[in-house]
Amino acid sequence: MKTIKVWDLFVRVFHWSLVLAILSQLITAEDFQPIHIRIGYFIIVLLVLRIMWGFIGTRHARFTDFLYPPADVLTYLKGLFRGTAPRYTGHNPAGGAMVIALLVVLSLTTLSGLLTHRAEGRGPLVLGTGNLVSPALADDDDHDDRSDHSGRYAHEAPGQLPDEMHGPVASERNAHFWKEIHESLVGILIFLAVVHIGGVLVSSYAHKENLIWAMITGRKKDG
Repeated sequence: MKTIKVWDLFVRVFHWSLVLAILSQLITAEDFQPIHIRIGYFIIVLLVLRIMWGFIGTRHARFTDFLYPPADVLTYLKGLFRGTAPRYTGHNPAGGAMVIALLVVLSLTTLSGLLTHRAEGRGPLVLGTGNLVSPALADDDDHDDRSDHSGRYAHEAPGQLPDEMHGPVASERNAHFWKEIHESLVGILIFLAVVHIGGVLVSSYAHKENLIWAMITGRKKDG
């Protein structure tokens, strides 16, 4: 069977690196936080590079190649289950929509993780926020050093206390809020991943080609 090159090396490395990174995140979420955080930074780098590649990459890697109107996505899905959906060399309309959905949800997931750590006084978002200290690390002596006898922080005027500095209880609630958002987004991400795998299998069957193998080799059948 004659094949053609569709997926460039970057797209393939990104795809499988992201798969391994997400699986690692699910494994390390509870008991291996330091590793979980480092993998999270790695995912952020992958996302930034993929978004850039979506504008400057090869033909089928660009967003313009697989962004379709919602009506086209619905038409393709209807045709897929009727056995009349046309075959696309790159991403089909449904696959393209799923790529965008996964990138958006994954970006929000990493952002919520960063905001969780910010509320705990950790991570890169803490930089530039003043003397933000994690409730777990703060103690009475430190509080006394940084506040006057009225309980205000020495560098803040009355009424100007940042939201993050309203005390350990407020900081803990803020961290809990973002953690709940983070975990909810992870649930959505898992759901999308399952739907994505199902879509790949259905499309592979409908068009009689192995899309998983194509993402490994970068090649798909010609015609």
